[in-house]
Amino acid sequence: IAAIGARKYLVQSALGSGTYARVWLATHLGDSDEGAGPHAAAGTEVAIKDIACKTTRDLQQAMFEASLLKKFQHLVKPTDGQGPPVMRIPRFLGQSVEEQAGGGGGG
Repeated sequence: IAAIGARKYLVQSALGSGTYARVWLATHLGDSDEGAGPHAAAGTEVAIKDIACKTTRDLQQAMFEASLLKKFQHLVKPTDGQGPPVMRIPRFLGQSVEEQAGGGGGG
């Protein structure tokens, strides 16, 4: 089980990986705080991108990517399929930053 803020996910399997990140298939289990912003309904399958930031610059790049996703949320097609066609981009549900033991990194 993975937690991102108030959201809990059951991680099922790896969807893919690259040099800097892994993407996992997960099922949203629910939010402990329903007022925490955009959320997927419990039971919804989601993809979780786990980015390994080895330097401060890597972290800044990951945070920039998250900020872009947040900016374009109004273009995401509603999950109920209603409304006019809109751009299909990943929906941003949240982010979490954890420092690994022995980590460090620098710039």
